[in-house]
Amino acid sequence: MEEKNKNENVGVDNPHSQINSDKINVRKRYHALRIIAGVYNVMAWVIIAGSFIGLIIVFADENFGTGLAILFGGSLLALGLFAIAESIKVFIDIEFNTRKVAEK
Repeated sequence: MEEKNKNENVGVDNPHSQINSDKINVRKRYHALRIIAGVYNVMAWVIIAGSFIGLIIVFADENFGTGLAILFGGSLLALGLFAIAESIKVFIDIEFNTRKVAEK
């Protein structure tokens, strides 16, 4: 019931009826930002894979402290890259929502 009142306040009749068609149109916008977010995701996965490979190589030399440091550092770096990629996607979604409210 409260959701209906919120929608009426911003002038949206049925928010779910247009979302799918509008999301398709949004995919055409900000193509470069979506590519950049994808690149950040790929870089994060490459760093995770590289960290595990570095961990295995360093563990083979029985240097456990360095191996754990590589794994920890790689995980933090990958986490930061994932956060940047998701932030870009959030900004695109905020723009979409703001534009929809402004159109109403």
